[in-house]
Amino acid sequence: MAKIWQDRNLEPIGLHECRHNYAAFMIAAGVNAKALSNALWAPVPNQPPIERA
Repeated sequence: MAKIWQDRNLEPIGLHECRHNYAAFMIAAGVNAKALSNALWAPVPNQPPIERA
């Protein structure tokens, strides 16, 4: 994967940064922010599910 970034003269970014970029692009494209929030929510392992309204 690093070679792909390097071939395109890009600096590699981490998964967390990818997540934020994805969210920003989706909001800019008009995706409902609440729906996006629910889609990106990552549950904590070994924790009971939380009721999300």
